[in-house]
Amino acid sequence: MTCPMVAETKLIRPRLPAGLIDDPDRLALLDRSQDAPLTLVCAPAGFGKTTLVSQWLEQRQPTHAWLALEARDNEPALFWTGIREALARIDPHFDRRHQGLFQALAQGWEDDPVDSLVNALSDYARTWQAPQRLYLVLDDFHQIHNPLLLNQCQRLFDLAPALLRVVVVSRHEPPLRRARHLARAQALLVGCDQLRFSESQSRRFLHQRLASPVDEARARSLHRQTGGWPAALQLAGQVPAHREAPVNGQSDAPMLSDYLLEEVFGQLDDELQQFLLAMAPLPSFSEALANTVRQAGDSGELIGRMRQHRLLVWHLDGVADGPPWYRMHDLLRDWLLARPQAPEQGRRQRLAAARALADTGLVGDALELYLADQCYDDAERLLPMWLAADVQPVHGDLLQRFPAAFRRQSPALAVVTALFHFFEGQYDQVLASLDHADRLWAGSDQTPESTLVHIGLMLRCPSVRLSGRHQDAATLVRQLEQGLESSLAEDQSQLRRWALYTLGANAFMEAELGQAERYLRAALDDARHWRDERCLLRCLVVLVPALLHRGEVDRAATEYRTLAGWLRDAARDTEAQSLLAYLQGLLALEANDLVNARQQLERAWALGSERLTPLDQLYLLFALFRLALIDHRDAEALAQVARMTSLHRRLDNPWAYNVPAPEALRALVAWRQGDASALVRWSQQPAETEARPRFCVLHESLLRLAGSLLMGQPIDEPLALLQQAAAQGDNRLLLGRLQVLAAQHSWYREEAQGQAVALLAETLDEFVPMGAVRLFLDEGVLLEPILRACVARNQGRTSAQAVLRQGGDAAEAPAPELDSALLSDISSREREVLVLLGSGLTNKALSERLGISQATVKSHLSSIYGKLAVANRTGAVARARALGLVS
Repeated sequence: MTCPMVAETKLIRPRLPAGLIDDPDRLALLDRSQDAPLTLVCAPAGFGKTTLVSQWLEQRQPTHAWLALEARDNEPALFWTGIREALARIDPHFDRRHQGLFQALAQGWEDDPVDSLVNALSDYARTWQAPQRLYLVLDDFHQIHNPLLLNQCQRLFDLAPALLRVVVVSRHEPPLRRARHLARAQALLVGCDQLRFSESQSRRFLHQRLASPVDEARARSLHRQTGGWPAALQLAGQVPAHREAPVNGQSDAPMLSDYLLEEVFGQLDDELQQFLLAMAPLPSFSEALANTVRQAGDSGELIGRMRQHRLLVWHLDGVADGPPWYRMHDLLRDWLLARPQAPEQGRRQRLAAARALADTGLVGDALELYLADQCYDDAERLLPMWLAADVQPVHGDLLQRFPAAFRRQSPALAVVTALFHFFEGQYDQVLASLDHADRLWAGSDQTPESTLVHIGLMLRCPSVRLSGRHQDAATLVRQLEQGLESSLAEDQSQLRRWALYTLGANAFMEAELGQAERYLRAALDDARHWRDERCLLRCLVVLVPALLHRGEVDRAATEYRTLAGWLRDAARDTEAQSLLAYLQGLLALEANDLVNARQQLERAWALGSERLTPLDQLYLLFALFRLALIDHRDAEALAQVARMTSLHRRLDNPWAYNVPAPEALRALVAWRQGDASALVRWSQQPAETEARPRFCVLHESLLRLAGSLLMGQPIDEPLALLQQAAAQGDNRLLLGRLQVLAAQHSWYREEAQGQAVALLAETLDEFVPMGAVRLFLDEGVLLEPILRACVARNQGRTSAQAVLRQGGDAAEAPAPELDSALLSDISSREREVLVLLGSGLTNKALSERLGISQATVKSHLSSIYGKLAVANRTGAVARARALGLVS
């Protein structure tokens, strides 16, 4: 039999496209092929398989033969002739020595072509012309399905001599015994996961391959849509950026549509095509769900065929430890949904899928399908289950998907509306929506669904308190506590843990920190058991500050590290990343790691300034205000207060947060600048206790005590009352601040300095071992004389030394040798600066007091630090006092 000719184009490695990404990591995937007799590069059409192999050969330059296969190569004679011609291109000696090698395929010959090829290659390997490695690339191997030919190929791969390396490029894994090769480390598999582009690779690919520039936001969007599928990425990128529609269908991306039709969908038999169309409405599906939707029992077989062909169907973990689930690539699914289909058949399948999804617990997906088919009554019936499952809305346009008339008459949608208002910080609107739901229930014979009632109660509690109605809040809290004991049974675990979180957050606002921790612990235990990362994160956001306000800084850090480890999936979300960075910033701030605190808090704001709830934003801004105050960045501190004020105006409710009001914060900044009059004026105004939560009232009372102390007024009685209130709620950090204030009050009454030292020593020994050094550092140089007295009198000595070191001065460290000439050279103006430094004035306040520029102040400070051999303000004041330069 005469062997047919082989087209020249089948033997030539494809030319590499212009603008190809030179990615060492992707090329390194194939470097391991040097040690593996068989390499399988398997992925659906358009994943860049052939391009990657060709690029690797171009860069590494190994000796290789290339054969591009097609459907007609299923005939063994054609296949092995192609192999012969490809090998002949490597070395003419090989072709001349083995001219009769493939004649074994002629009719009547009994020789096995594989044995003949293996023997010929082994013989060739012993010649001086042979390379160390010879690569044989079989491109488009998915065209080969002849059982006889596949069996021959398997024998070739099993018996290949050390010289030969076979690279199989295919759209799906061929039916070979690759498991045995993999187990023996004799095969390398490069699949979709290795071939798909990362976000950075997608960005580079778009910049290099597209004619018009693509901005960062569009590059991210295209990467997210395509999942890093190279061909889809390029074709989708051709769509004009101004189009807002998703990249799907004929109208949006004709090139992509043609590609999918010709290269993916068109290659399937009719049965698989119909299966894909039936599954397209489903975000994900299992074998059982597919059978239900199709009303057939062969879905498992069809799924198996899809996986065998490595179509764009991704395997997912089982739901509730059940059977595996699958989902299509987003682009393929979008394209299928745009395909014409019989309307009634499509609707019937979608409604069957919605019912099956709801029964499985995938309520959000079922809700989407009902709304898509305008089945509003069915969608409304799912809302309680959806709210109980998700707690917070994930579909921003959910309300608008229902007709306006339907929304007005639906108590369930009124509760959903309240939920949206809550996350926008519109607390009055929350209460109005819940009142509307109550009226709808009262005007009908419909019994309120218990889930909606409990969610409404959980929304009312914080909304009433944040609206300044504290008496109503207390009543609602009692109702929620009663619900925990009765109607919120264990089978409503999701609602129960959120109710516990709500009570914990409320207790925190009321400065009942011990009770807050108990509620939050119960919620956290349940959230960890059920792996509810959203609830766990929200509990952590309250628990860490609660522990910090109890002075337990080290324990708060430990709790954060432990619980943050459970947030693997949630931490991928931008809002979650922002909240975690906020907590890290708080912990660093309390630990006096100010550089890290600034990095984390600024990262939290950059990530979450638009994604966090207004309440979260406000607390983050307060943390940034504190940091600016500590860093003596007065302008920045006032800017944060302005942001807080602007945010509060947008919320349109009384100041009912866990931080002092803006006027108090501005007065605090002025005090730090050396102007105590603003704080004095504010402290003399009537206290607004009605709208404030108890936490805020207590901390504003501390500032009022400071104002009274500045005026020389007696503070013993209000101090004692505030200490009692702080102790009742286990608010130990506030209690510590009050004890520090009491120590300062006693110190400046010279007859009570011994009492001041004893009180401060007791406070130091209580809080410093817990990591709460910020409590003392916040007082700056005003507290330093008492700290040094503690060291001198050996009362709280170790803790006092730790605080002094954190503040930049080592009390017990031997003073460096000072140049007496330099000391004598300290000018009268520099002595004046030193005196004012002891009052805690900022550079700006110093410049105003002395009538000089801030640049001149910095020049004086630099000179003082050099002459006193210190590094900062605190060290300068301490050294000047020790040397008697200032009193």
